[in-house]
Amino acid sequence: MTEEKFSGPVFIFGMPRSGTKLLRDLLNRNEKISIPVAESHFIPYFVSKYGLDFNLSLEKNRKKIYREFINTSYRFFLKQLSIEFEEEEVLGSREISDWAVLFEYWLRKGGQCLETKEVIFGDKTPGYIRHISLLKEVFPQCKFVHIIRDPRDYALSARKAWKKNTYRAAERWRETLERFDKDSQNMSEEDISVVYYEEVLERPEEVIRRLCSFLGVEYVPNMLSLGRSWEFYGDARSQTEIVRTNKEKYLKELKEKEIKRIEEIVYSEALKHSYPIHFAVRPVPLRRDEMRAYKFFDFAAILRHNVTKFGLFKGLYLSYIHHKKSSWQN
Repeated sequence: MTEEKFSGPVFIFGMPRSGTKLLRDLLNRNEKISIPVAESHFIPYFVSKYGLDFNLSLEKNRKKIYREFINTSYRFFLKQLSIEFEEEEVLGSREISDWAVLFEYWLRKGGQCLETKEVIFGDKTPGYIRHISLLKEVFPQCKFVHIIRDPRDYALSARKAWKKNTYRAAERWRETLERFDKDSQNMSEEDISVVYYEEVLERPEEVIRRLCSFLGVEYVPNMLSLGRSWEFYGDARSQTEIVRTNKEKYLKELKEKEIKRIEEIVYSEALKHSYPIHFAVRPVPLRRDEMRAYKFFDFAAILRHNVTKFGLFKGLYLSYIHHKKSSWQN
């Protein structure tokens, strides 16, 4: 009896500004993989709100979900690419009976592989790192690719892209990776492949071959270039090749006291992942009042970013719908 070929979903996640987009775009160069260029975010929101066993075979329930779906950032961004989700396609389909079928439909439609079921579908949403148990409940066969980046470069990149606070970024890196370690302890190497951003830059072919083996597809050489860049921020902006020097930028662009404070925040978790500590001598966590202040600062920064990029109305609308259904909130 032959083993059933994996057809998805594969979920790529990690902290934002850690290479999730780079991995998605490299994997998408394989004709057997198709992952949407927009982040979905909505899976935890819908399942948490309506329950895992919500009956989608009823048209009234599908209509209720569709009305919420049209107000997601996923649909907002794909509409800019002329990918439309018609109400009749969901309401009129008797095949859509549960979350797995509906989410696969939306992800395949976004990845433009709706008619090719042998193509692996998936998603790149960094915040899904917080929901791997839920994703396994919805899709028992799913696979995860987790990419990790040096916390100092991650914090620096978050500041450069969105003007976010580097110390809160460091705390989120530490807390999220600690949580992932606990959530994934009962999962096997068949479920999760962990990749380090720095090894993608240094040994891209080795990493991509490893991921191809993990997903059960054949490696093709054009997976080492991007074809088209979907990176709009940071030092890799608009690049169609892997920027192999895009690491250890913090050594030149952060002050010594900033590096030390970040290292104090991430101390134990950074050592666990073999990142060298330069200045800190022990872990020193952020205080709660500091985190509250930095969180407000970051919210204002991302709101300003969206309004600047999309205009006042669209920027406020996107900020609202993203905050409400974001995988980081649910």
